[in-house]
Amino acid sequence: MRTLECPHESDVVLAVRTGRWPARVDDTLRQHAGNCAICSDAVAIASAIVSAEAADDEAGPVPGAGAVWLRMQMRARADAARAAHRTMTVTQVVAVGAAAAAGGAVFGATSAWFRAWIEHMWRAVAGATASMSVPVSITTLVGEHLLLATVVAALVVATPVALLLAERMDRKSA
Repeated sequence: MRTLECPHESDVVLAVRTGRWPARVDDTLRQHAGNCAICSDAVAIASAIVSAEAADDEAGPVPGAGAVWLRMQMRARADAARAAHRTMTVTQVVAVGAAAAAGGAVFGATSAWFRAWIEHMWRAVAGATASMSVPVSITTLVGEHLLLATVVAALVVATPVALLLAERMDRKSA
């Protein structure tokens, strides 16, 4: 029957745990650990435990439950804010696209020269020979679409200003 204990096992483990193994122990204990299966296993296991403890000490202390909870809450809030910003961005893109489509429809519906030019282009594509010049001057264009040009210019200026103000308010509230 094989023995499961060695009287020197605790001495070997103590020497490894205190950092005295193998340089600062008796030669007899070192030789015994080399010949005894139980003590050589004890050296290997104790050395692995000491190395793991040293690695844990280098990694730093484990944060408390309150700190982990607080970090989790902050991350959840940041994720929710990012999701809200994505939704706002999509909404803004759709709104700008709809405004551009509406502006184009109003422009096309109210501009006689534009409709005439489109008809002219359609005839040219269909095979009729015609010149491709635009039959309108700048003064006619501005006169027909002054209100539309003013609204577009106001939107071009107001949109970045509104976005900047919204971002500043969002930073202050965070």
